[in-house]
Amino acid sequence: MDFHDSREEALATMPETPEQSSAKLYDYLTIVWRYKRFLTIFVLVGMLLSIAYVMTIPYTYIATAKLMPPEKESGPGSSFTSLIQSGGIDLLGLGGSPSGQVFSEILQSRTLSDSLIERLDLIERLGLPESRIVAIDELKAHIGVEEAKSGVIDISFTLSTPRFPNDLEIEEARRLSADVVNTAIELLDILNREKMVTQARSSREFLQKMTAIKRAEMDSVSILLSEFQIKNRAFDVDKQLEITVQSLAGVQSKIQTLEIQIAAAEQDYQSNAQVVETLKSQLAELRAQQGKMAGRDVLGMDLSDAPDLARVYARLRLDLEVATQVYTYLESQYHSEQVQEARDLPTVSVLDPAVPPEYRSAPRRSFFVIVAFSIILVTGLVLIFIIEMFGKDFKLFAQDHFPNWVKGIFGLKKAPKG
Repeated sequence: MDFHDSREEALATMPETPEQSSAKLYDYLTIVWRYKRFLTIFVLVGMLLSIAYVMTIPYTYIATAKLMPPEKESGPGSSFTSLIQSGGIDLLGLGGSPSGQVFSEILQSRTLSDSLIERLDLIERLGLPESRIVAIDELKAHIGVEEAKSGVIDISFTLSTPRFPNDLEIEEARRLSADVVNTAIELLDILNREKMVTQARSSREFLQKMTAIKRAEMDSVSILLSEFQIKNRAFDVDKQLEITVQSLAGVQSKIQTLEIQIAAAEQDYQSNAQVVETLKSQLAELRAQQGKMAGRDVLGMDLSDAPDLARVYARLRLDLEVATQVYTYLESQYHSEQVQEARDLPTVSVLDPAVPPEYRSAPRRSFFVIVAFSIILVTGLVLIFIIEMFGKDFKLFAQDHFPNWVKGIFGLKKAPKG
């Protein structure tokens, strides 16, 4: 490498001075000025096409509504499954209001969309496909559901007008978008109530069967106890044995109640489901607690020093006490499910109902025009520098093939006439 090459390489790696940067900027501006006519025409034509396009875009309206988060029924006697919930298990709304996620799933279900099409005659009003399955899928694509962290559910419906809509079509789109949202909320309430009534009916039928069994058991034990007392001349025991019987009856009734809850849960869940497993775990703990009573008989009471009559009486009294407590529980839950099945109260709380939107959400013409102008201008500048880069070849080609009016746009010399 000779001295001349080394000098040029060193100069190339040196930072540019302000004078050099100004000279480059001047060169760029000179190029832009040389093609000012082309740039002006390019931008004007591009803007005219953009404005023409944005004027043909259909108007889009979005109607929205807000739903309050579903309330959970936490009362211990509100329904049969509320006792299961009190043990830390949530059966996803079997005994109370469903979670917000369930509401969202219902709003996005095919059943609700199909009901919307039927209720509002949307195939004709929206021009949906005649095929119901395709129409449902297309309608679902325009329904938006979002659940906030606070639990509030936002439901929206997006509706577009035809191209070049008149005032009547705009008003119809505004009103229909709100009608779809409000009707969807109404159908959500109907479907949710039907689900709750069905679940309450299933629980009521189960409780009715279990109540009849426990009532027969209670009556049978009551008769045996009554016959025992008559035979033994109103036999009675001391207070200590009475307290022991009542204490053990509480544990036994809890065990039987859990067994009933497990049977109810297995009607709606697999036997290995988390809900069932948790209930079985609680049952095992109660039975283990009862089994720790060492030195006691199968009833869990220490009756080694009690006479035979006391043993028999204690067994009969314990059976009657347990059967009575379980029957009382089942009877109260049975009436609760009857009320749940019969009631016709709204299950959806609307925070903000949908109203016809005052302004369209699209097209945003001003924003579109600004963005289009920026893109067209940058594209025009890039084209100018590409043309300048291949200037000689382009000019030769243009002189031979372009008409005079095109040459004028690019600032080329026009060919003389004749």
